[in-house]
Amino acid sequence: MSLRTLLPVALLPLAACTAAPGPAGLWFFQYGPLAYGPTTNTCEENFVDASCPTDDGEVETPDFTVDIQSTESNGAVFFELLAARNGDWLMIVNDGLVLVGTEQDDVYSFAWTGTSDYKETRSHVDGYDASEMQILNSHLTLDLTYDKEAMSFSGSLSQAFQATREWTEDDTGAEELAGYFGYINKASYSYLTSDDEQGKGADPRSNQWDTAECSEGTCRVKLVSNGSTSRDMVGVPIDGDNVNAGEYFGFGNDEGGDLFVGLLGD
Repeated sequence: MSLRTLLPVALLPLAACTAAPGPAGLWFFQYGPLAYGPTTNTCEENFVDASCPTDDGEVETPDFTVDIQSTESNGAVFFELLAARNGDWLMIVNDGLVLVGTEQDDVYSFAWTGTSDYKETRSHVDGYDASEMQILNSHLTLDLTYDKEAMSFSGSLSQAFQATREWTEDDTGAEELAGYFGYINKASYSYLTSDDEQGKGADPRSNQWDTAECSEGTCRVKLVSNGSTSRDMVGVPIDGDNVNAGEYFGFGNDEGGDLFVGLLGD
């Protein structure tokens, strides 16, 4: 999910800022490798002779597994910290993306919650309906502790997310609509296992126009994934009063946003 949906400074009613108190100003942050938290994946379906990998819906680790390991160097990003007159703090990321936060006992906490959804619906006037839906919910937190003596920030950037995908399709219909059926098969073949151990007849994961493969009038496959990522952050101030991060360091219209999204591992 792109953070370009964050409001630019010009649209925020908080944009009127006070003179620079405390750590307000331009900061150079280094960030460590991306750390992945536990991920859970669940599956729901209503096929009669096909099922998710386990009966309770929790996706099981198969006999064949893939282990992915990667390393990366530390990265860097520029932030500009401004104090709003209502007491909030604004963290500007490179070329104008904004996080809004608060400060208490030298701990600066910024948060942002976003969602995006996509739904494709297929319908026929003679009675056929199918759909595919995708929803992504993401909660971003940036928690930084300010060391007054060292004039530095340390903390972490974290993201928790939930991704949902769901497919539906009418179970049966008229013969003249037979060519439309099977839209859900791309999901059922990918994520379900057949309960027909003998392998007789049509694959029970295949939705046919003239056969009731599902326990309801509409076939359904739903997947939900929950996970999290985080990075350690360490920041030092950049000398210079009233310096705009985007103008001073010459970032283009997109580069700053891409860099910040890269912090989250996309």
